[in-house]
Amino acid sequence: MSAGGSTQGASAQAGGALLEQIGAQTQSAWGALFAPDCADIARPTDLANLWGVESTLAIRLFQAIREPDAVVSLQRLPSPSALRTVISTARRHHASETRVSDAETATDAYEALITRLGGNKANLDTHAARFGQDAREKIERTAKQSIFKGMAHLLGVEARASVLLCFAFPGRDPDLVDELVVHGYHGLRRHRPELPLVLGSREMLDAEDADVHDYLEQLRGGAVSEDGQITMLREFSSSPPPPIEAIPEGRRILYVLRALPDELPGEDDLFFASLHRGADPRFASPEHPRARYAFIPHNPSRHMICDVYVHRELWQGSNPELVIARTGNPGAPDLLAHQFDRADFIETLRPLGELPTRWSSPAYLRQRELLIHIHKEMGWTPGDFRLYRCSIRYPVPGVWYTVQFPLPTKPGDE
Repeated sequence: MSAGGSTQGASAQAGGALLEQIGAQTQSAWGALFAPDCADIARPTDLANLWGVESTLAIRLFQAIREPDAVVSLQRLPSPSALRTVISTARRHHASETRVSDAETATDAYEALITRLGGNKANLDTHAARFGQDAREKIERTAKQSIFKGMAHLLGVEARASVLLCFAFPGRDPDLVDELVVHGYHGLRRHRPELPLVLGSREMLDAEDADVHDYLEQLRGGAVSEDGQITMLREFSSSPPPPIEAIPEGRRILYVLRALPDELPGEDDLFFASLHRGADPRFASPEHPRARYAFIPHNPSRHMICDVYVHRELWQGSNPELVIARTGNPGAPDLLAHQFDRADFIETLRPLGELPTRWSSPAYLRQRELLIHIHKEMGWTPGDFRLYRCSIRYPVPGVWYTVQFPLPTKPGDE
């Protein structure tokens, strides 16, 4: 493992060095072409007015030349074919042939790099983003936004925000932890109402010998209850709500919006709550070294709020980890798929402490009101929990976002 890791690290460094070398060569050559002792073109408007270069092309070229980071400059550069039109223009305006040749050589190296990476400039942008945080965030945001738009059109649905709030608190059994889950959508809009729509699912991860019927959740009205039954939070859902079915499927339940072929649906808020007794172990064991809270977006949304609220009596000093993977099973103790099939996105898990004033989210303005309602119904006080938040723009449907807590050893078992 260490040898492989060293090889990969060396390859990454070599790749970064090559990108930096070609970026610096390109910046230097094109900068020299426009220098006062050559073409004397100081800004994009000069290039557009004096040489007739299209203004957008001129702006992008000067942005690349002036970029402080040589690797990021490769992302800002126009395509090689566009650069070659500027080279032809430079020759027509009798620029120094030496400087023009240097720019042409740098452009050849830039084009060869793109060819090496598959012939697509977007591939180069993705590789360059690996070596610059700001650039990587921009590339990822653009890519995820494209996925959002495509999935919204294909599935015929989108939401302003998908919300998952998990509350972990001491259970009736001192060795187990109960879990209250609030989940739903803010601003859900169906573009193809003739199709039934899966809103989400709730999976029960109990012992294999448990009676399945003891853990199925049923959809019903009313406030949050403590009998383990599913509740639609009508105070925070659209009124009247669209027709919804709760469909048992083994150890999980699906929440499905019925097809409405003859209607033109508007925008809905839909929220549900479920209480699961003994959902997680309180202490570590070989079979369960961690407690995990996973969210798999079913439908495209502009924001995802994934909050885990941990009771002050639980897991003090435990530092949770955010694991993003393309597949996984939160019930598996080793979660090997998460180790080998991770999705490498820039996302963060932020500890927000015990101050409710920090619990609001701009993606869903009623979240604080919702939290007050939950605390009141459960008999909790605001200082009972500390919050860990994962807030994501354009989450990718089907990807597993898992917050996992290393469990402490039970006192007396050290």
